[in-house]
Amino acid sequence: MGEVSGKKLQPDAFFLDTPSCQPCSRDEEFLTAEAFCTVCKEFLCSTCTSVHRKLKVSKGHTIQDKFSMPGSITGLENEMKHEDQDSQSCEKHPSEFIKYFCPEHQVCLCGHCLALKHRNCEVEIISEISNDFKDSQEYEDINADIAQLLEGIDRCSIDAERNISVVQRLGERELSKLRSYRKEVNKKFADREKELIDLIEIKRTADENLMR
Repeated sequence: MGEVSGKKLQPDAFFLDTPSCQPCSRDEEFLTAEAFCTVCKEFLCSTCTSVHRKLKVSKGHTIQDKFSMPGSITGLENEMKHEDQDSQSCEKHPSEFIKYFCPEHQVCLCGHCLALKHRNCEVEIISEISNDFKDSQEYEDINADIAQLLEGIDRCSIDAERNISVVQRLGERELSKLRSYRKEVNKKFADREKELIDLIEIKRTADENLMR
């Protein structure tokens, strides 16, 4: 295979999932990647890396060398799919995802925000902060507090259900007593009414007998 513009063509490298320079591959020039831009999510050869660091729009991007960059195109694509599902879009740059945090300014950043306004800041990668936090004692303490709160909520729920049951039983008992009392009162009124009717009948019969 010959060379074009001083670059050795390696058509099989890209297809075998070996990281190749992606800008060059678009011109059908396949060079082994020597670096990776974490902002552009692209593998770069040494020449493209040098240009990337000089361009105004990309000179503030974070560049990983070949020892720390992703190991394959497929792995990178899978990682990006996972990040796309879990990441939040930047309000200023909707096509970019929030991936960085600037402790100095207390703001979350996408790659463009980082390159444009925070190139001189010591930013942190959110995913790394998150992993470190999950391994911290503070994270364990928070989980313990949450578990304790959930237990308290469960106890309150049980107490509420118990109180509802008690109120229901007391209500039914008082209602039964009221109905029983009303029944007794009605019986007394009925008995008194019958006594009055009988008394009136006796008086009427006596008066009729006197008039005969």
